[in-house]
Amino acid sequence: MAEKENSVKLDVLLVRPKAAAMGVFKAIGASQPPVNLLYLATWLNKHGYSAAVFDLEVMPPEKLRRTLETAAPLLVGITGMTTDIPAARELCLLCRELKIRTVIGGAHATALPAETLADVQADHVVIGEGERPLLELVSALKKGGAISSIAGLAFMSEGKPAVNPRGEPLDIDSLPIPDRRLLDKELYSSGYTTPGVPAGGTVMFTSRGCPYRCAFCASQVINGPRARLRAMDKVLREVDEIAALGY
Repeated sequence: MAEKENSVKLDVLLVRPKAAAMGVFKAIGASQPPVNLLYLATWLNKHGYSAAVFDLEVMPPEKLRRTLETAAPLLVGITGMTTDIPAARELCLLCRELKIRTVIGGAHATALPAETLADVQADHVVIGEGERPLLELVSALKKGGAISSIAGLAFMSEGKPAVNPRGEPLDIDSLPIPDRRLLDKELYSSGYTTPGVPAGGTVMFTSRGCPYRCAFCASQVINGPRARLRAMDKVLREVDEIAALGY
């Protein structure tokens, strides 16, 4: 999250934990920007809520507590793979101490939503694509609405996990271009974990999903068995925007 946002009150702060599995890349100063969280934050901002991103891969953990106390978000969203679950639990416990609600998403939470609720002590779990259920959750929390019917959401109900079925896949061309101004790009200037992406570059997605079933990949867990391609004009517009930002 950029310095200027530290004193801004937020509806949602999206946090990437420091991933234990990425140590080999950190040894050479490499880190990949959390474009997945940028999509979510940009989507929420587009719909009138205030959202920001805090990346513990490149930002100090002591600064996170200060940000949470100052920005006082209604909700903290956490992403993570299976290896990140212990770190996600620590974040949830910190938020509980500060009386901030939590939601966790990503491949692990999608594959094991009921178990994730218990393992990380989160208030909510988002299953699959996060944009729609996260927006509906924030709206319900802000307006005092019910969360029980939100598609793709899991939560505790009467002491037991309730797991709602997913909704229909999004039209990905309805999503805004992720706002890279929400990150300090200098924090990622030394290199990237993605082979072929040079220092000073960034990453972008031209599609979601994949029709193949590689055993090591979580794409089908999140996106299902098909690929959705973005319209070419939107892809080219994003390339122009990236260049204009100095990448």
